Amino acid sequence: MRLVQFQAPHLTGPHLGLESGNGGGVINLNAFEPTLPRTMVEFLEQGEATLSVVRRALATHLPVLPRAEVTLLAPVTRPDKVVCVGMNYADHCREQNVPVPKEPIIFSKFASAIVGPYDDIILPPESQ
Repeated sequence: MRLVQFQAPHLTGPHLGLESGNGGGVINLNAFEPTLPRTMVEFLEQGEATLSVVRRALATHLPVLPRAEVTLLAPVTRPDKVVCVGMNYADHCREQNVPVPKEPIIFSKFASAIVGPYDDIILPPESQ
């Protein structure tokens, strides 16, 4: 089960969906149950109650919106903070040709850096 946030030209605002297979279309969970929240954070905060709706939707074989008709959004939009751990696995360190750190490398990102999985990453003009 892969939960997604998405938008589509014929829908207003973000919607919650369920990806139909890896890279497949999307089942609109808000169409199945209009009382579901429209953001992933609100959905997750409601816990088991919302997950039970998703399980029912899976068993119902709902219509699937073709992938070409939807735009996947970031899984969580506008987080309060983003805390990251760098060089957190040995393969990554080898890829970068750096030693495995003895202590975690912690850094943060601005929430505005969050984009969807297929969105362009816009670099400021002064970046290289």
